[in-house]
Amino acid sequence: MIVFATFDHSMYVELAIQNLEKQGIDEKQILAVPLDIRNNKFQILDNIHHSDGQSVFDVAAVLSAVGMLLGAIYGFVLPGGPILIGIVGMILGASLGFCIKLLVMRKHNRKQQAARQGECILVIQCEPNQVEHVEKILQSNYVIGLARYQDGSDG
Repeated sequence: MIVFATFDHSMYVELAIQNLEKQGIDEKQILAVPLDIRNNKFQILDNIHHSDGQSVFDVAAVLSAVGMLLGAIYGFVLPGGPILIGIVGMILGASLGFCIKLLVMRKHNRKQQAARQGECILVIQCEPNQVEHVEKILQSNYVIGLARYQDGSDG
C-alpha cells in the first residue's frame, strides 16, 4: 500500500517523518519531495486560454466615464468645446485608472508571492495493516491532503 500526503513546507513534515520512523516505517519506505514555487507573471490582458480573474480595465472604465462627463460639462466654459474636452477627459481618466489599478495589482501580487510557501509531497510505502496508523500520524501533523494507492505487490 502506498500513502501520498501533501504538506506545507514546514517543520511538521520532519515531525511526521520522525513519528513514522518511530512507529517502524523504514526510512527507505519514505520519500519526501519538495515542490518548486512557480512565479506566475502578472498579465495585463487575459485571453481565452488563461484568465486570472482580475480585471485591469474596471477602474479605467469608471474614471474614463467620469473624466468624459466632467470634460463635457466644463467644455462649455473652456476653449475647445465640450466634445474635444470630453474626449481629453476620457483619455486622461482611462489612463489614470489604468495606472492606479496596475500599481495596486502589482503591489498585491508582490505581497502574495512573498507570503507563498512551498509544498512537500510525502510518499510512504507500508503494509495494508499500517495504513490507518500512518494516516493518523500524518493528520496529527497537519497534512493538507491524503491519498491511498493499492500497488500490485500487496496481495
